[in-house]
Amino acid sequence: TRDNQVKIKTYGKGWADAPDFITEEMERARKAEQWTDVVQIVGNDGWIFGLHSDGTVSTTVEWYEALFADVTGVRKLASYENRAQEIYGLMEDHTVRNLLGGEDAVSTGRTQAELWENVADIAVGESHIAGLLADGTVVAAGSNHAGQCEVEDWENIVYLAAGRSCTLGITADGDLKMAGSLY
Repeated sequence: TRDNQVKIKTYGKGWADAPDFITEEMERARKAEQWTDVVQIVGNDGWIFGLHSDGTVSTTVEWYEALFADVTGVRKLASYENRAQEIYGLMEDHTVRNLLGGEDAVSTGRTQAELWENVADIAVGESHIAGLLADGTVVAAGSNHAGQCEVEDWENIVYLAAGRSCTLGITADGDLKMAGSLY
């Protein structure tokens, strides 16, 4: 909302508001409505993570709350749509941090992202992560099964995005770069 609070809206033909049909995920998601000063949210299926303007992170997932108790200095959250169990933070010191430390990050090689410096933005695909560096170049780590990490020659990038098996970048001149596959 305009006052930086989260409002949960369910869609359907009235079924979601029926007390006998409130699922565990819906109940969990409603916890986010108690948050204030939220500038970004990521997640799905009731697994919601909220970034507050002071750089702290909240979650609707009870067993992850302790992990975020001491997390500060986050500028942006990033995750892939169906992997809310793996949340990355772009930190105030321009580094990347895997906030949940999931095993997927280790098995896919995405932990390499925590070695990057001078990161201006991040984007997460299903099994890779890409970072836009302050100088307009791009780095990537993780699975490269479709060539989605082949970004080492990209320059002058001003916007970065990732899909399931692709990395996309827009140059300062408006050109679109793509590595990997859209399928």
